[in-house]
Amino acid sequence: MRTSLRVGILLAVLLSVSGQSVAPIQSAPPAPSPIILEATNVVHDAGYVATTLLVRLREDGTFEWERNLDARKREKRVAKVSAEVVQSTRRRLNALDQSSFTGIMGPYGIYVDTLVELKIHLANNEYVRDFIMRNPWPGTFDSKPMPAPAKELLCELRRLRAFVSGEQLPADCKDP
Repeated sequence: MRTSLRVGILLAVLLSVSGQSVAPIQSAPPAPSPIILEATNVVHDAGYVATTLLVRLREDGTFEWERNLDARKREKRVAKVSAEVVQSTRRRLNALDQSSFTGIMGPYGIYVDTLVELKIHLANNEYVRDFIMRNPWPGTFDSKPMPAPAKELLCELRRLRAFVSGEQLPADCKDP
C-alpha cells in the first residue's frame, strides 16, 4: 500500500473517531478560453456613458455580444462557432497590416454632442494589441480618412457579429 494512501486512510479514521467530517476538495472552475478578438463600443453622450460589447471571440469558439434593448439596457448573448470560423477569422485578422493599430486612432467621424470609442483587443500566440478607435462609425461629417486596415477590421467585426447574431450586415461591408 502506498504511503499517501495509508496517510489518507489514517486521517479519515482519526477524523471519524473525533466526530469531524472530511470535506471534499473543491476544484477551481476551469479558466475561460483565451480571447482572440474583443470590441466594446463606448458612447459618451449628454452626461452618460453607454458601454456595449460588440464582439468577443474566444479560442474555443465561444462568441459573446450584447444587444441594445434601449439606451441604457443591454442583453448579453452567447453562441458557439466552429473551429473553422475561429481559424478563418484569425487568418483574416493576421492578414491585416496591424502596424497602425496602437494607442488612440481617429477621430474618423464628427458626431453632434457625442463621442464614440471602440475599444479593441486582438491577441494570438505572437502578440496582444489593445487600442481605441474614436468615432469609427459613419457620422454627419468625416474628420479624416480611415486607413484601409482599420476599415477592414471594422468590417471583420461586423461580419462576424452578423454571422453569429443573424443581424443584417451593413451595406459598406461586403463579404470577402
